[in-house]
Amino acid sequence: RACKKRPCSATSGNFQGINADGGNANSQRATSGNSQGTIADGGTVNSQRVTADQIDAQTSTGRCLDSNDGASGSLLVRDEPPKKARGRGKRNLTQLRLPPSNDKVMLKPVGTRQFTYVNYNPRDYKYGSQVGVIIRRLYLGMVDIRDEEGRHVERRAAMSWHDYYHKKDHAGVTYAKLVKCEFWRVFQVTRADVRKADHNLDAYVVKRVFDLIYQTCLDAVKIHENCDDNQACTIHLIEEEYINSRLEWCAQDAWCFLSKYWASKRYIDKRNVAQASCLKSEDAAPNRGRSWPFGETQQLLEYKFGPDKAGTVNTYAIMKFGFKKVDSTGKSAPIPSQGAQKHLANYSTRTQLPENSKDLDVQALYVMEHGMAHGRVPIGDGCVDKLNPIVLQQALLLIKT
Repeated sequence: RACKKRPCSATSGNFQGINADGGNANSQRATSGNSQGTIADGGTVNSQRVTADQIDAQTSTGRCLDSNDGASGSLLVRDEPPKKARGRGKRNLTQLRLPPSNDKVMLKPVGTRQFTYVNYNPRDYKYGSQVGVIIRRLYLGMVDIRDEEGRHVERRAAMSWHDYYHKKDHAGVTYAKLVKCEFWRVFQVTRADVRKADHNLDAYVVKRVFDLIYQTCLDAVKIHENCDDNQACTIHLIEEEYINSRLEWCAQDAWCFLSKYWASKRYIDKRNVAQASCLKSEDAAPNRGRSWPFGETQQLLEYKFGPDKAGTVNTYAIMKFGFKKVDSTGKSAPIPSQGAQKHLANYSTRTQLPENSKDLDVQALYVMEHGMAHGRVPIGDGCVDKLNPIVLQQALLLIKT
């Protein structure tokens, strides 16, 4: 029998986006119905899907690279399907969630690698989940490494954000620009924040790509051993076992390279040294539950319990204790980690700020870690500006005295 296509209609409208250089760009986008999808953290959401041909057509033109203007093209129209059970879907790691026309989420860059939401809504798109989806969907696979004179050195799997700048698609566009293009189709910033937003996004994706490769290794162990993250951290597989546990978003040749690398003595020794160093560190106080950024956790507390519960001290305590264990008033229970308790007591003594204060004293945080001996501040790392030379100079003087 011949299949009858469901008629669909699309309406288009003009809207303005902000380019990376601060200019305006007008484009048209068709609105459509909803289709079922899942975000990177496993939750179920209603999203709009763009066909692969439309994405290739847009990215090949380079019109939206390093910009905040929206996507163009027709979108598929489908009826709302029934809700699915909770859990990871087949395409949850690579399916990008797109907002309807003129409904991009407004961000505000803070610190060195984080963003906050101008009008926070827990149901809105979250930049952390979207970045995770984008870097998987645009994962490079194998890359050719060349020296300064252009001579071929080696061929290996991409393992850093730096690699995204050195591989180009068929149109000559770097994959780093493609990642940013996809990101700014969902989010936007004001004209005054464009430069800082681009810097923060770069710094944030550096960490996310590094974490992606490490988490991919753990995911392969979890598939093979049917265990959780805590158990997977202590298990090493052989090369064949890694190969048989391939994740769908990674190409076969790149996965074979990564499997050989994870099974090598060099990687195992580096991982054992890193784990031993982490256990010996005084700052061994991992976050509990979902690892939201500091700024996002603070906004969620204010949304649910009011501004009095979104202070620096309570936000940090909840990140270390777990958001699911917060009481009905928004107060965290005592932190089980002695290292985190020490940080809070030290910070409160040095700053003498009110308990509900949302200010982060960069100078006090810098002094607490004796000049960031571990490359980070103990509270709100990434949410504070560590590049202020005046603050750093004053902190160094305090350390010497």
